[in-house]
Amino acid sequence: MFFFIKYTPFLLKTVFYTTKVVRYKVLVVLYKVIVVLYNAIVVIKVSRVVIEVGKVVIAVSKVVITVSKVVIDKVSKY
Repeated sequence: MFFFIKYTPFLLKTVFYTTKVVRYKVLVVLYKVIVVLYNAIVVIKVSRVVIEVGKVVIAVSKVVITVSKVVIDKVSKY
């Protein structure tokens, strides 16, 4: 009994400390998960913008191709 009474504060401190550490580690893991999710969202948004830009570039290149075909036809007629 004496042992238990003598070391109870120490045990309580240890338990409190370990719960603090565990809580801190959980918070760190949550923070990392949030950062990863945020980065994924940013990457998705950027890729959407890149896809839109790519669509515009494809449309412009189609226009350029048709214009150049028309120009070639006109030139070949002369």
